[in-house]
Amino acid sequence: MATKNDFKKFMFYDMQLVYPKLDQTYAWDNDKGGSIPCPPTATNAAWSCGFVVSNEEGKKLWNEFQAHYNSCKAQDPSLGEFNTVFGMQKRDDGTVLFKAYRKGVKKSGELAKAPDVIDGNMDDLADRRIYSGSVGTLRVWAWPNKGAEKFDANGQKTRDYGISLWLDKVQVTKAVYGDDSDFGKKKMEIEGQPDQMTANKAPDDFKPVSNQPETYQAPPSTTPSQASFDSVETASSSAPTPDFDDEIPF
Repeated sequence: MATKNDFKKFMFYDMQLVYPKLDQTYAWDNDKGGSIPCPPTATNAAWSCGFVVSNEEGKKLWNEFQAHYNSCKAQDPSLGEFNTVFGMQKRDDGTVLFKAYRKGVKKSGELAKAPDVIDGNMDDLADRRIYSGSVGTLRVWAWPNKGAEKFDANGQKTRDYGISLWLDKVQVTKAVYGDDSDFGKKKMEIEGQPDQMTANKAPDDFKPVSNQPETYQAPPSTTPSQASFDSVETASSSAPTPDFDDEIPF
């Protein structure tokens, strides 16, 4: 069982947001080959948001997440050896994509509260259906997690152990609105969830930056675009991105 000490806060300032799904919960639909809006109670329903960093910053974050995982593992022998950051993807252009999620339903069965999404004036963002290319600051909580059991090449059961990122709050400073062609296809898998609250949500993590976020209308999309960071393969830009999620019942 996760404890509050398992959750470490990370702030990501002025990030390029990728595939933000903040207006409601979404889930993967096999028939349509993409994520679609759904009720919070649907299987794997979640709010989510990705952000992009340089390869150098991605490696630094990997090391910080690994250090946090190993610190938690020292207190919990049931955790396996760290080998992944769930929702991380190295991209063809040399950047690294990280994704944070919040499930629609808590482990207790209660409906989860949507992540806070505010504008530059610290007010609730009126239209949360922003698109890739928006810019914002994210507060996420990193915690140790294990993936579902799977079979390796030899037919032996195995599973991944690593860090999941729980989406807490987003301040949007540049809001891009467009159409659904801005979203790429990706498969979402959600594994596990802790059931303890975390603490110390500092009130000064976010500050006013302007009266309103910059707002842009996106042009039609032309879409292309071992336990070491260097060993993670770069995903093909045409391949679906695997997503993972876990829930903290704040």
